[in-house]
Amino acid sequence: MNISSLLNEIKTSSRYENQIVHIEEIPAREALYAPLKLKKQVKVALSRAGIEDLYSHQAETIEKIREGKDIVLCTTTASGKSLTYMAPIFEAVLENPEATALYISPLNALVNDQLKSFLEFEEVLKSGAGIARYTGALNEAQKRKVREGETNVILTNPEMIHMSFLAWHHLWKRFFQTSNS
Repeated sequence: MNISSLLNEIKTSSRYENQIVHIEEIPAREALYAPLKLKKQVKVALSRAGIEDLYSHQAETIEKIREGKDIVLCTTTASGKSLTYMAPIFEAVLENPEATALYISPLNALVNDQLKSFLEFEEVLKSGAGIARYTGALNEAQKRKVREGETNVILTNPEMIHMSFLAWHHLWKRFFQTSNS
């Protein structure tokens, strides 16, 4: 079923009568790409994942991150936002195997989704990065393993920041001493 058919079905359905306020079709635009020098291993991993060129917003964001700038990136779904922070994180780990990064998401579902993306990219890249989630769903032994292990990237949520990272900051000394991102 295409989108037009689906919209027509919804519009003519008595269940949705008077609930649709506005429909607007936005024409497709040509993708804008920009060159960006990446570490060779990252470029090869991207190529293996089917990514040959970066969108202009990705290249610009990665440049700003490399410059140490704070970034807010707001684009549509599936526009490659994750790559804008994953590439610099993996470049940092390749440069310094003790580099660390903390990914904070408001929802565990997003933590799990991003964990999958990080693990898939690491599987292709083979940087040696230790990647783990740290949520309330873990038991104490699993949490200790993340804290005390060779973890470079931790994906967590605000609850764990409050309940574990801040309250027990001395237990995170190794992770925060080597933080680059």
